[in-house]
Amino acid sequence: MDIVIVITYFEYGRQFFPEKAKRYFISFSILTFLSCLAIQLAFYFSFAPIAAAKYSAYLQNAAMSILFVNMLFMRPNTRGQSITVAVAKWLGTLPPTLLMGVVQSTNYYIIICDVICSIFDLIYIYFIAQFKRESNRTGT
Repeated sequence: MDIVIVITYFEYGRQFFPEKAKRYFISFSILTFLSCLAIQLAFYFSFAPIAAAKYSAYLQNAAMSILFVNMLFMRPNTRGQSITVAVAKWLGTLPPTLLMGVVQSTNYYIIICDVICSIFDLIYIYFIAQFKRESNRTGT
């Protein structure tokens, strides 16, 4: 499914890039993907495979939560964003956090990353609900 997200990003992402940066969209995006790959490899070279997967996934999730809020405030509207996806993202993180951060053993890294995710996910849910309500009220 990630390839579908990447294709969608390259197909529609340029329109949401700041005007003065649009000409750098492709090169900046490729640099970003390569940087993320390097960080992912750092996890796999530094930790056992299971730990690397857990730790990198939680860091990615925290970054996504922060970036969702950023996206909401940077875009002129909420097109392509939904409360359902926001709530699903937040609720989808809770069970693995309880399992790997509390039940299996106390893992403060996972717990702290989930707290960060939850804070930003709840902020996103609150503001997207506000913006959708305003949009429905004004018809825009």
